Amino acid sequence: MQAKSFLARDAHQRLIGARTALTQPEGRFTCHLCRSTLTLQPEPSSGRAWFAHPVDASVECPYVGVAAEEVMRIDSLRCYTPGVLPVVMKRDWYCAECGDDYHGERYCLLCRTGRFSTKANESSRSRRL
Repeated sequence: MQAKSFLARDAHQRLIGARTALTQPEGRFTCHLCRSTLTLQPEPSSGRAWFAHPVDASVECPYVGVAAEEVMRIDSLRCYTPGVLPVVMKRDWYCAECGDDYHGERYCLLCRTGRFSTKANESSRSRRL
């Protein structure tokens, strides 16, 4: 399964949406999270578009590293709640690999993984002080 992303960075490192990127079909686009190269996937019949990571790439990115069980669970629930978008949990995180505190999805931009990230709380902050 190919994960779809609707935001990317253009050649000037500015964020660009997939629909806007249709005006630059020969442009170079990179993932705004992991900085890997993306391809623009237009859908001519509907005018929609999205960005995709290369299928053969071994990239550690939240868009690519979705667990198979999570995909199956989301697909099974879609029949009960058509048109509802998933809720993304944003919270404070601490990355033990690089020692960075950040807020948002579980993905550290410094070490480019969420593998070493844990929920930030008072005890983790006091350990570092």
